[in-house]
Amino acid sequence: MNECLVLEEGRHLASFSDFVDFDKKAKLYLKHESMRESVGREGRTWVIGNRTWAHTADDMINLLRSTFHH
Repeated sequence: MNECLVLEEGRHLASFSDFVDFDKKAKLYLKHESMRESVGREGRTWVIGNRTWAHTADDMINLLRSTFHH
């Protein structure tokens, strides 16, 4: 598993809060191909390493256990 347990803005993904923010980031990533490719590559690597079906199943089981064992 990767050492980073949380997706990081600008490293693994690009999010936006409103249309103005979206427009600003879209223009930034369109202008900087290497940055765009790096975020895509890092995001994909993180997902493959941290969000397999086994991880998701474990998370669901742990959630159910914590919900029903109180």
